[in-house]
Amino acid sequence: EARLAAKRQAAPAVAAFAARLRAGDAALLEELDKAFRVTMTETVRNALVVSFQERGMFPPVPAPPGVDDEDCAYEDLSAPTTWVAQRLYNDQVRRLTDPSGLGCGGLERRAATANF
Repeated sequence: EARLAAKRQAAPAVAAFAARLRAGDAALLEELDKAFRVTMTETVRNALVVSFQERGMFPPVPAPPGVDDEDCAYEDLSAPTTWVAQRLYNDQVRRLTDPSGLGCGGLERRAATANF
């Protein structure tokens, strides 16, 4: 019953957004595209974390030489695998220890919002 009531309450907003999408509302389409890109970026990141965890490489031990603790550029997949794993681990540490709660540019929060 509560779910049906929520659907009925949301119906006008859903219809309005559908109409805007059908009309090609540029601002809404841009927001949708941004949300999709953020969601996909976070999805790939999470898949990499799991993959490296399963291989015992999160973090890689020993840490690879040449990767600074502040280097979070894990997206560079042309780098050696241990470098990618270390950079991803650095990104995770930064997200967990950033006192602002925003992590690396607030991507985690933006991803949660984009998924909503």
